[in-house]
Amino acid sequence: MNKKILISILLCFFVFFSCSTEKKDWKNAEAKNTIEAYNEFLSEHPEGSFADKARFKILKIQKSYFEEAESKNTIQAYEDFLKQFSKGFFADKARLKIQEIEKFNFKEAESKNTIPAYQMYLEQYPHGRYADQARLRIENLYNERHPAFKHAKTIRIIVNQSYSEDQAVYLPFESLASSFFQCAGHEVVGEEAKHSDVTLLINAKGKALGSTYTVTKGLTGLTNSIGNYMYTGASLSGMISLKASGLAAIKESFKGSISPPRNFTLLGGKKDEYLTPSQAPWRRALRQSGSFVPKVLKMIRKYYGISSFFNVLQSYPSETEEIYLIAKAGSPEVEHLISLLKGNLDFIRRRAAQELGEIKDRRAVEPLIEALTDEDKTIRHSAASALGKLKNKHAVEPMIASLKDDDSNVREEAIRFLGEIKDPRAIEPLIACLKDDVLIRMRTVIALKKITGVDLGQDPIKWESWWEENKYKFLEKK
Repeated sequence: MNKKILISILLCFFVFFSCSTEKKDWKNAEAKNTIEAYNEFLSEHPEGSFADKARFKILKIQKSYFEEAESKNTIQAYEDFLKQFSKGFFADKARLKIQEIEKFNFKEAESKNTIPAYQMYLEQYPHGRYADQARLRIENLYNERHPAFKHAKTIRIIVNQSYSEDQAVYLPFESLASSFFQCAGHEVVGEEAKHSDVTLLINAKGKALGSTYTVTKGLTGLTNSIGNYMYTGASLSGMISLKASGLAAIKESFKGSISPPRNFTLLGGKKDEYLTPSQAPWRRALRQSGSFVPKVLKMIRKYYGISSFFNVLQSYPSETEEIYLIAKAGSPEVEHLISLLKGNLDFIRRRAAQELGEIKDRRAVEPLIEALTDEDKTIRHSAASALGKLKNKHAVEPMIASLKDDDSNVREEAIRFLGEIKDPRAIEPLIACLKDDVLIRMRTVIALKKITGVDLGQDPIKWESWWEENKYKFLEKK
């Protein structure tokens, strides 16, 4: 037999045998349908005719595991995935997901801005990307507290309340206090708890007040019987006592009173309102200046720090909008407010800017001017508003620059400020604002009139012509 023919026959036999073996191995791998089986196949046939299919099968299995981890969307699920596929196609995506979850959890803690919230984050991520920030936030919050409350974790709230003539009334002193002190970083334990770091004792007494009203048919179409007695007033008083180890009890008395009005109108078809003592206007009585809610917040602000106080305002705006406490001029809190303005939490920075405007301390001018260029438009607006209350001429040039701010609210505050300051440097930039939207133009005309004593309406051409003729008079005054 020719030698060449023999070689060809042997080669064909080898190819046939190899193909047969590869096909058999592929069938076995497919039957098992596991990554291990496909990897074993690839180790035997890395360049075989089924190699690409094997790699695709591996990718498909990895994808199914990753999708399962995604459906759970927990760190544990992604870590379990990485234990199996640390170098797989979806490994980097799993690591990114873990980072996203950690970032979300830190932002959650940041939004609460309480010691327990940051501690919870650290329990999950003791060596996490934001662990150092969390520890620093905890330290700062502790440092704001009065020394007696610095490391207090738990608080017990005891409420004693009574009402005249056995009136069936029960007010939410405990739930309100619990909410507020949780924002201040406390864990609230039950009244029966054997131990707590802090005890809050609330003693209250009250009386639902009322009068006899004649209700006639009105716009609501309601008619009540003549001589109907309605509880349209409420009187409330008491004492709040805050006690921590090593400190004498801190006491604050409170009092709120709503007098029944002489005339009263039922609105919205509510026939059954104010007919029992429990329906009296207790909510208003609780929140009046000098009553329970303002006094509790005063305590939190004084003994737990301004950050905790701001946390309450952020978490319960409907509870506190009418009792926003304002620091007095020259208050030692000014420097602390300035540091908060330069902090990382936007809602606290906004509050800090607002309070600095109320305090009217010159030390706040430069930090507020700096805040005019903040990335957050709400902080720029709060800073501009605060500078408007301070009325300091050092802010004239920065406020002129704010006339070009992207946010119309900031531009409005800048226009209002410049009109009040009456600095002639603002005239020409204000004239340029007459090409803005209608509300800005209206504000601008008012400001220009205050500075120049002239009223040329909203026509920018008239103002430009007038300014060319008169600017030297104003600039000479400057």
